[in-house]
Amino acid sequence: MKKSVMFILAAALAILVGCAGGISTPRIDGSRKIDEAVPVLTWKPVRRVMHYEVQISIDPDFKKQPGTYLFKTREARLEVGADLQYDRYYFWRVRAVSWEKDKSEWSRKAHFRLGLRSPDPLSPQGNINERNPAFCWRKVPGAVKYEVEISTESRFRLKELKYNTEARDYFPRPFCL
Repeated sequence: MKKSVMFILAAALAILVGCAGGISTPRIDGSRKIDEAVPVLTWKPVRRVMHYEVQISIDPDFKKQPGTYLFKTREARLEVGADLQYDRYYFWRVRAVSWEKDKSEWSRKAHFRLGLRSPDPLSPQGNINERNPAFCWRKVPGAVKYEVEISTESRFRLKELKYNTEARDYFPRPFCL
């Protein structure tokens, strides 16, 4: 009877030690292609996590220091910020950090490519009293050309005007009467 009690106590202790130490490695879906202006990186959440560390790099081995970034998030997702360059491939991986400061192994790596952002319109806004208003927008990093479409419909089925420009503004020509 003593041997069975000792075995049960040893097994219970091993289970408790196993639960107290170590934390699971987050799993990411590396097959999902991400090619967006603001990519959202996601992974399966793990238990007992205080936060996650997400490493993003231009180097597939995560060794180049300029070009390698570390982000912390409490959620099982990260919306990639504007510090990264357009039309470049980035590699990423994630690990979990427990409340006891234990860190999991890094997940397997995945990659994404940062796409172009949409221009942010500056003017005109609201009611327009001018016959030929100036259309202006913020510069989009990486953009070499802009396409301007003007319509009297919100769905743009009937485009009144379509214009390509390299500038950050467009001044329509006066309409001929």
